[in-house]
Amino acid sequence: MTDDRARAVRYDEFLGAITRRFVGAVVAAASVAPGEVVVDLGAGLGRLGWAAHLAGATAILVEQSPDMLEAARARHPELRAVCAAGEALPFADRSIDAVVAGFFLNHLDDPAAGLAEIRRVLKPGGRLAATVWADRLAARHNSVIVEAVAAVHPEAVSARPPSDAGAGPRMLAAIAAAGFADAQAELLAATTRVWSAAHLLEGTRTTTWDNAALIEAVPPARAGALEAEVRRLVEPYRDGPGFELPASAVLLTARRPG
Repeated sequence: MTDDRARAVRYDEFLGAITRRFVGAVVAAASVAPGEVVVDLGAGLGRLGWAAHLAGATAILVEQSPDMLEAARARHPELRAVCAAGEALPFADRSIDAVVAGFFLNHLDDPAAGLAEIRRVLKPGGRLAATVWADRLAARHNSVIVEAVAAVHPEAVSARPPSDAGAGPRMLAAIAAAGFADAQAELLAATTRVWSAAHLLEGTRTTTWDNAALIEAVPPARAGALEAEVRRLVEPYRDGPGFELPASAVLLTARRPG
């Protein structure tokens, strides 16, 4: 089983349990209406697209990973699904009513090119609604991993800076620079429960990409030290038998002028 296939299978066991709580806010912010055409960009398992479909829209899933796309098709056979990069969308100019993206924009290889593509395919007045993770203290399920790896094997973090860091302000500026109007950001506060340092490490390693790469870059001889550092960092969030970690998102919205 490929890494992406394994992540698709296990996604809902950890990361999906966090991201699904933001689906309603994204679809509402995109003002999805019956009869509209909505693209779920970086669709993953297609949860945003499915919510748009339930709102009466024609939803199209766009996912670059063939394995993740296969999992999305199996879950939502009613929806059209296409394999494409965010920087090269297979749609005509001014043909899409809204684009929604869950925790994807900050993973674009070329954010400026990806945002230009979104603007190109949107109709005049078309809407963009997307989530990225909030900053370090508001999204500790991410930042604890980065900080722990930096403490025990700093070479891994310096070689692969996490794309999630500071994503909200950075992406909001990029959206405005791409020529969108009314670019705004809103914090969506949330928490997630983990039961132990090992639970957080395993969930991150098996269902994420960037932070999984950080964990896997730690030499096996330092694995115990990594878990101990994660345990130290999550201790302030202890709540009964587990830990309640901040896992907040930033909701980014904008529209194509016209």
